[in-house]
Amino acid sequence: MLLPGIGLSGQQALANAHVAIVGIGALGCGLADALGRAGLGTLTLVDRDTVEVSNLHRQTLFTQADADAVTPKAIAAQSRLMAINPDLSIHALVEDLTPKNAARLLGIDSTHPPVAILDGTDNFETRYLLNDLAVKFNLPLFYAGVVGTSGMQATFAAPGPCLRCVFPDPPPQGSAPTCDTAGVLNTVVNIATALQATDLIRMLTTGEPPRPRLTTFDPWLGLHRITDLAHARNDSCPCCALRRFDWLDGPHALRTTLLCGQDSVQIAPSAAARAAANHATAAPHLQALAERWSAIGKVHLTPHLVRGEFAEPKGPVTITVFADGRAVIGNTREPEEARSLHARYVG
Repeated sequence: MLLPGIGLSGQQALANAHVAIVGIGALGCGLADALGRAGLGTLTLVDRDTVEVSNLHRQTLFTQADADAVTPKAIAAQSRLMAINPDLSIHALVEDLTPKNAARLLGIDSTHPPVAILDGTDNFETRYLLNDLAVKFNLPLFYAGVVGTSGMQATFAAPGPCLRCVFPDPPPQGSAPTCDTAGVLNTVVNIATALQATDLIRMLTTGEPPRPRLTTFDPWLGLHRITDLAHARNDSCPCCALRRFDWLDGPHALRTTLLCGQDSVQIAPSAAARAAANHATAAPHLQALAERWSAIGKVHLTPHLVRGEFAEPKGPVTITVFADGRAVIGNTREPEEARSLHARYVG
Protein backbone atom coordinates (compact mmCIF):
# COMPACT_ATOMS: atom_id res chain seq x y z
CA MET A 1 0.00 0.00 0.00
CA LEU A 2 3.02 2.29 0.37
CA LEU A 3 3.92 1.99 -3.30
CA PRO A 4 3.02 5.02 -5.42
CA GLY A 5 0.18 4.18 -7.77
CA ILE A 6 -1.23 1.36 -5.63
CA GLY A 7 -2.26 2.60 -2.19
CA LEU A 8 -5.31 1.39 -0.31
CA SER A 9 -7.58 1.46 -3.36
CA GLY A 10 -5.14 -0.60 -5.40
CA GLN A 11 -4.76 -3.16 -2.63
CA GLN A 12 -8.53 -3.43 -2.40
CA ALA A 13 -8.72 -3.96 -6.15
CA LEU A 14 -6.31 -6.88 -5.81
CA ALA A 15 -8.35 -8.34 -2.95
CA ASN A 16 -11.53 -8.18 -5.05
CA ALA A 17 -9.99 -9.77 -8.14
CA HIS A 18 -10.24 -13.34 -9.40
CA VAL A 19 -7.71 -14.71 -11.88
CA ALA A 20 -7.25 -18.15 -13.39
CA ILE A 21 -3.82 -19.76 -13.67
CA VAL A 22 -3.62 -22.72 -16.05
CA GLY A 23 -0.62 -24.97 -15.45
CA ILE A 24 0.95 -25.09 -11.99
CA GLY A 25 4.45 -25.99 -13.08
CA ALA A 26 7.39 -23.61 -13.04
CA LEU A 27 5.51 -20.59 -14.41
CA GLY A 28 2.31 -21.33 -12.52
CA CYS A 29 4.12 -21.71 -9.20
CA GLY A 30 5.92 -18.40 -9.64
CA LEU A 31 2.69 -16.63 -10.62
CA ALA A 32 0.58 -18.08 -7.82
CA ASP A 33 3.28 -17.36 -5.24
CA ALA A 34 3.74 -13.72 -6.30
CA LEU A 35 0.01 -13.01 -6.59
CA GLY A 36 -0.93 -14.80 -3.38
CA ARG A 37 1.67 -12.83 -1.44
CA ALA A 38 0.50 -9.62 -3.12
CA GLY A 39 -3.00 -10.13 -1.68
CA LEU A 40 -4.92 -11.11 -4.78
CA GLY A 41 -8.27 -12.36 -3.49
CA THR A 42 -9.26 -15.40 -5.55
CA LEU A 43 -7.10 -17.80 -7.53
CA THR A 44 -8.29 -20.65 -9.72
CA LEU A 45 -5.47 -23.17 -10.19
CA VAL A 46 -5.85 -25.79 -12.94
CA ASP A 47 -3.34 -28.60 -13.47
CA ARG A 48 -3.61 -32.28 -14.39
CA ASP A 49 -0.21 -33.42 -13.06
CA THR A 50 1.40 -34.59 -9.83
CA VAL A 51 4.61 -33.38 -8.21
CA GLU A 52 7.86 -35.15 -9.13
CA VAL A 53 11.37 -34.76 -7.75
CA SER A 54 12.60 -33.39 -11.09
CA ASN A 55 10.18 -30.45 -10.68
CA LEU A 56 11.68 -29.12 -7.47
CA HIS A 57 14.55 -27.03 -8.85
CA ARG A 58 12.12 -24.66 -10.59
CA GLN A 59 8.60 -25.27 -9.22
CA THR A 60 8.93 -23.29 -6.05
CA LEU A 61 5.67 -24.10 -4.23
CA PHE A 62 6.53 -27.80 -3.89
CA THR A 63 8.67 -29.86 -1.53
CA GLN A 64 10.22 -33.30 -1.41
CA ALA A 65 7.26 -34.42 0.73
CA ASP A 66 4.88 -33.45 -2.09
CA ALA A 67 6.89 -35.54 -4.55
CA ASP A 68 7.06 -38.52 -2.17
CA ALA A 69 3.29 -38.41 -1.67
CA VAL A 70 2.64 -37.96 -5.43
CA THR A 71 0.49 -34.95 -4.57
CA PRO A 72 -1.43 -33.26 -7.39
CA LYS A 73 0.24 -29.95 -8.20
CA ALA A 74 -2.92 -27.88 -7.79
CA ILE A 75 -3.53 -29.35 -4.32
CA ALA A 76 0.09 -28.94 -3.20
CA ALA A 77 0.09 -25.34 -4.40
CA GLN A 78 -3.17 -24.61 -2.62
CA SER A 79 -1.82 -25.99 0.64
CA ARG A 80 1.38 -23.95 0.44
CA LEU A 81 -0.39 -20.74 -0.53
CA MET A 82 -2.95 -21.05 2.26
CA ALA A 83 -0.09 -21.46 4.73
CA ILE A 84 1.40 -18.21 3.39
CA ASN A 85 -1.85 -16.24 3.16
CA PRO A 86 -4.90 -17.84 4.83
CA ASP A 87 -7.16 -15.06 3.52
CA LEU A 88 -6.85 -16.36 -0.03
CA SER A 89 -9.75 -18.04 -1.77
CA ILE A 90 -8.33 -20.83 -3.93
CA HIS A 91 -10.11 -23.17 -6.31
CA ALA A 92 -7.68 -26.06 -6.90
CA LEU A 93 -8.76 -28.20 -9.84
CA VAL A 94 -6.97 -31.44 -10.68
CA GLU A 95 -8.29 -31.72 -14.21
CA ASP A 96 -7.15 -31.71 -17.81
CA LEU A 97 -8.24 -28.48 -19.50
CA THR A 98 -10.05 -29.28 -22.76
CA PRO A 99 -12.27 -27.31 -25.17
CA LYS A 100 -15.34 -28.93 -23.60
CA ASN A 101 -14.59 -28.03 -19.96
CA ALA A 102 -12.38 -24.93 -20.23
CA ALA A 103 -15.02 -22.24 -19.60
CA ARG A 104 -16.38 -24.18 -16.63
CA LEU A 105 -12.98 -24.88 -15.06
CA LEU A 106 -11.86 -21.27 -15.33
CA GLY A 107 -15.12 -20.05 -13.82
CA ILE A 108 -15.96 -17.89 -16.82
CA ASP A 109 -19.68 -18.66 -16.43
CA SER A 110 -19.68 -18.28 -12.62
CA THR A 111 -20.99 -15.43 -10.48
CA HIS A 112 -17.41 -14.25 -9.87
CA PRO A 113 -15.64 -14.80 -13.21
CA PRO A 114 -11.91 -14.24 -13.63
CA VAL A 115 -10.68 -10.88 -14.85
CA ALA A 116 -7.66 -12.45 -16.54
CA ILE A 117 -6.19 -15.75 -17.73
CA LEU A 118 -2.56 -16.47 -16.85
CA ASP A 119 -0.64 -18.96 -18.97
CA GLY A 120 1.53 -21.33 -16.96
CA THR A 121 1.32 -24.17 -19.49
CA ASP A 122 3.98 -26.26 -21.16
CA ASN A 123 2.36 -27.01 -24.53
CA PHE A 124 1.15 -25.09 -27.56
CA GLU A 125 -2.18 -26.90 -27.80
CA THR A 126 -3.36 -25.44 -24.49
CA ARG A 127 -1.83 -22.02 -25.13
CA TYR A 128 -3.82 -21.57 -28.32
CA LEU A 129 -6.95 -22.81 -26.55
CA LEU A 130 -6.39 -20.16 -23.85
CA ASN A 131 -6.02 -17.51 -26.54
CA ASP A 132 -9.36 -18.54 -28.05
CA LEU A 133 -11.00 -18.29 -24.63
CA ALA A 134 -9.41 -14.92 -23.90
CA VAL A 135 -10.56 -13.41 -27.19
CA LYS A 136 -14.05 -14.94 -27.08
CA PHE A 137 -14.75 -13.70 -23.55
CA ASN A 138 -12.75 -10.45 -23.82
CA LEU A 139 -10.20 -11.36 -21.15
CA PRO A 140 -6.51 -10.40 -21.19
CA LEU A 141 -4.10 -13.32 -21.62
CA PHE A 142 -0.84 -13.10 -19.70
CA TYR A 143 1.57 -15.27 -21.67
CA ALA A 144 5.12 -16.49 -21.01
CA GLY A 145 7.34 -19.35 -22.10
CA VAL A 146 10.73 -20.58 -20.94
CA VAL A 147 13.15 -23.29 -22.05
CA GLY A 148 16.87 -23.70 -21.66
CA THR A 149 18.32 -20.32 -20.66
CA SER A 150 15.84 -18.15 -22.58
CA GLY A 151 12.28 -16.95 -22.23
CA MET A 152 9.65 -14.58 -23.53
CA GLN A 153 6.65 -12.75 -22.10
CA ALA A 154 3.73 -10.73 -23.42
CA THR A 155 0.25 -9.71 -22.40
CA PHE A 156 -2.41 -9.89 -25.10
CA ALA A 157 -5.52 -7.78 -24.61
CA ALA A 158 -8.12 -6.02 -26.75
CA PRO A 159 -7.89 -3.95 -28.86
CA GLY A 160 -4.30 -4.97 -29.42
CA PRO A 161 -2.99 -8.15 -31.03
CA CYS A 162 -3.84 -11.59 -29.74
CA LEU A 163 -1.43 -14.51 -29.52
CA ARG A 164 -2.29 -15.66 -33.06
CA CYS A 165 -1.54 -12.23 -34.52
CA VAL A 166 2.05 -12.57 -33.29
CA PHE A 167 2.41 -16.37 -33.57
CA PRO A 168 -0.14 -17.41 -36.24
CA ASP A 169 0.44 -21.15 -35.83
CA PRO A 170 2.24 -23.40 -33.35
CA PRO A 171 5.43 -25.10 -34.52
CA PRO A 172 5.17 -28.64 -35.91
CA GLN A 173 4.83 -31.33 -33.27
CA GLY A 174 8.16 -32.40 -31.87
CA SER A 175 10.11 -29.55 -33.45
CA ALA A 176 10.38 -27.34 -30.37
CA PRO A 177 12.40 -28.27 -27.26
CA THR A 178 10.65 -28.64 -23.90
CA CYS A 179 11.90 -28.26 -20.33
CA ASP A 180 11.98 -32.05 -20.02
CA THR A 181 14.12 -32.49 -23.12
CA ALA A 182 16.30 -29.36 -23.02
CA GLY A 183 16.22 -28.39 -19.35
CA VAL A 184 15.53 -24.93 -17.97
CA LEU A 185 17.57 -22.49 -15.91
CA ASN A 186 15.45 -21.76 -12.84
CA THR A 187 16.31 -18.06 -12.78
CA VAL A 188 14.77 -17.65 -16.25
CA VAL A 189 11.44 -18.72 -14.75
CA ASN A 190 11.74 -16.00 -12.11
CA ILE A 191 12.18 -13.33 -14.79
CA ALA A 192 9.22 -14.55 -16.84
CA THR A 193 6.79 -14.77 -13.92
CA ALA A 194 7.94 -11.43 -12.49
CA LEU A 195 7.04 -9.78 -15.78
CA GLN A 196 3.71 -11.60 -16.03
CA ALA A 197 2.69 -10.84 -12.45
CA THR A 198 3.80 -7.21 -12.68
CA ASP A 199 1.69 -6.65 -15.79
CA LEU A 200 -1.34 -8.09 -13.98
CA ILE A 201 -0.80 -6.15 -10.74
CA ARG A 202 -0.32 -2.93 -12.68
CA MET A 203 -3.51 -3.50 -14.68
CA LEU A 204 -5.60 -4.28 -11.59
CA THR A 205 -4.30 -1.46 -9.40
CA THR A 206 -4.09 1.37 -11.93
CA GLY A 207 -6.88 0.41 -14.32
CA GLU A 208 -4.52 0.99 -17.24
CA PRO A 209 -4.46 -1.57 -20.07
CA PRO A 210 -1.38 -3.80 -20.39
CA ARG A 211 1.36 -2.48 -22.64
CA PRO A 212 1.43 -4.29 -26.00
CA ARG A 213 4.99 -5.56 -26.18
CA LEU A 214 6.92 -8.80 -26.40
CA THR A 215 9.90 -9.18 -24.09
CA THR A 216 12.52 -11.80 -24.91
CA PHE A 217 15.51 -12.52 -22.71
CA ASP A 218 18.43 -14.84 -22.13
CA PRO A 219 20.21 -13.89 -18.89
CA TRP A 220 22.88 -16.55 -19.49
CA LEU A 221 23.96 -14.69 -22.63
CA GLY A 222 23.07 -11.26 -21.22
CA LEU A 223 20.35 -10.61 -23.80
CA HIS A 224 17.17 -8.58 -23.29
CA ARG A 225 14.95 -7.23 -26.06
CA ILE A 226 11.56 -5.51 -26.13
CA THR A 227 9.48 -5.57 -29.32
CA ASP A 228 6.64 -3.05 -29.64
CA LEU A 229 3.38 -4.79 -30.56
CA ALA A 230 1.25 -1.65 -30.71
CA HIS A 231 0.71 -2.13 -34.46
CA ALA A 232 0.94 -5.93 -34.57
CA ARG A 233 -2.78 -6.64 -34.75
CA ASN A 234 -3.53 -8.64 -37.89
CA ASP A 235 -6.78 -7.58 -39.54
CA SER A 236 -6.94 -11.06 -41.08
CA CYS A 237 -6.25 -12.93 -37.84
CA PRO A 238 -8.55 -15.99 -37.72
CA CYS A 239 -9.09 -15.48 -34.00
CA CYS A 240 -9.44 -11.84 -32.97
CA ALA A 241 -10.39 -10.41 -36.38
CA LEU A 242 -12.51 -13.18 -37.92
CA ARG A 243 -13.75 -14.55 -34.57
CA ARG A 244 -12.91 -18.12 -35.54
CA PHE A 245 -11.91 -20.14 -32.51
CA ASP A 246 -10.08 -23.08 -34.02
CA TRP A 247 -8.75 -24.53 -30.77
CA LEU A 248 -11.97 -24.01 -28.83
CA ASP A 249 -14.56 -24.98 -31.44
CA GLY A 250 -12.49 -26.40 -34.27
CA PRO A 251 -10.48 -29.50 -35.16
CA HIS A 252 -7.18 -28.72 -33.41
CA ALA A 253 -7.47 -30.73 -30.21
CA LEU A 254 -5.38 -33.88 -29.87
CA ARG A 255 -7.43 -37.10 -29.82
CA THR A 256 -6.56 -39.85 -27.34
CA THR A 257 -7.47 -43.52 -27.79
CA LEU A 258 -6.82 -46.42 -25.42
CA LEU A 259 -5.33 -49.17 -27.58
CA CYS A 260 -7.15 -52.47 -27.25
CA GLY A 261 -5.19 -55.18 -25.44
CA GLN A 262 -2.26 -52.89 -24.65
CA ASP A 263 -1.20 -50.64 -21.79
CA SER A 264 -0.86 -47.83 -24.30
CA VAL A 265 -2.65 -44.67 -25.33
CA GLN A 266 -2.50 -43.32 -28.86
CA ILE A 267 -2.49 -39.56 -29.30
CA ALA A 268 -3.52 -38.58 -32.81
CA PRO A 269 -2.69 -35.16 -34.24
CA SER A 270 -5.47 -32.72 -34.95
CA ALA A 271 -7.09 -32.56 -38.37
CA ALA A 272 -5.20 -29.36 -39.07
CA ALA A 273 -1.90 -30.95 -38.10
CA ARG A 274 -2.60 -33.98 -40.29
CA ALA A 275 -3.30 -31.68 -43.22
CA ALA A 276 -0.08 -29.81 -42.59
CA ALA A 277 1.83 -33.08 -42.39
CA ASN A 278 1.08 -33.67 -46.04
CA HIS A 279 3.77 -31.07 -46.67
CA ALA A 280 7.20 -32.60 -46.00
CA THR A 281 8.50 -29.62 -44.03
CA ALA A 282 5.56 -29.79 -41.62
CA ALA A 283 6.05 -33.41 -40.59
CA PRO A 284 7.38 -34.04 -37.08
CA HIS A 285 11.11 -33.54 -36.82
CA LEU A 286 12.00 -37.11 -35.90
CA GLN A 287 15.76 -36.61 -36.14
CA ALA A 288 15.71 -33.51 -33.95
CA LEU A 289 13.43 -35.25 -31.46
CA ALA A 290 15.78 -38.24 -31.32
CA GLU A 291 18.75 -35.97 -30.63
CA ARG A 292 16.98 -34.27 -27.73
CA TRP A 293 15.73 -37.55 -26.30
CA SER A 294 19.18 -39.18 -26.46
CA ALA A 295 20.32 -37.02 -23.53
CA ILE A 296 17.56 -38.29 -21.23
CA GLY A 297 16.65 -41.80 -22.34
CA LYS A 298 17.16 -44.72 -24.67
CA VAL A 299 16.27 -43.87 -28.29
CA HIS A 300 15.55 -45.88 -31.43
CA LEU A 301 15.22 -43.97 -34.74
CA THR A 302 14.03 -45.18 -38.13
CA PRO A 303 12.87 -43.25 -41.22
CA HIS A 304 9.29 -43.82 -40.07
CA LEU A 305 9.37 -43.26 -36.31
CA VAL A 306 11.37 -42.41 -33.23
CA ARG A 307 10.92 -44.31 -29.97
CA GLY A 308 12.20 -43.23 -26.58
CA GLU A 309 12.23 -45.02 -23.24
CA PHE A 310 12.25 -42.82 -20.16
CA ALA A 311 12.38 -43.35 -16.40
CA GLU A 312 9.32 -42.05 -14.57
CA PRO A 313 8.41 -42.32 -10.86
CA LYS A 314 5.71 -44.89 -11.64
CA GLY A 315 8.09 -46.90 -13.82
CA PRO A 316 9.56 -46.69 -17.33
CA VAL A 317 7.42 -45.35 -20.14
CA THR A 318 7.88 -45.52 -23.89
CA ILE A 319 6.90 -42.85 -26.37
CA THR A 320 6.76 -43.60 -30.08
CA VAL A 321 6.23 -40.74 -32.53
CA PHE A 322 5.42 -41.56 -36.14
CA ALA A 323 6.09 -39.49 -39.24
CA ASP A 324 2.38 -38.63 -39.57
CA GLY A 325 2.37 -37.05 -36.10
CA ARG A 326 0.75 -39.90 -34.20
CA ALA A 327 2.24 -40.81 -30.84
CA VAL A 328 1.79 -43.95 -28.75
CA ILE A 329 2.47 -43.59 -25.04
CA GLY A 330 3.32 -47.00 -23.57
CA ASN A 331 2.94 -48.33 -20.03
CA THR A 332 -0.13 -46.25 -19.22
CA ARG A 333 -3.86 -46.64 -19.64
CA GLU A 334 -4.75 -43.13 -18.49
CA PRO A 335 -5.44 -40.59 -21.28
CA GLU A 336 -4.66 -37.61 -19.03
CA GLU A 337 -1.31 -39.11 -18.01
CA ALA A 338 -0.56 -39.82 -21.69
CA ARG A 339 -1.33 -36.21 -22.66
CA SER A 340 0.92 -34.96 -19.87
CA LEU A 341 3.82 -37.16 -20.98
CA HIS A 342 3.26 -36.10 -24.59
CA ALA A 343 3.41 -32.42 -23.62
CA ARG A 344 6.60 -32.93 -21.63
CA TYR A 345 8.58 -35.05 -24.05
CA VAL A 346 7.13 -34.15 -27.47
CA GLY A 347 5.76 -30.64 -26.94
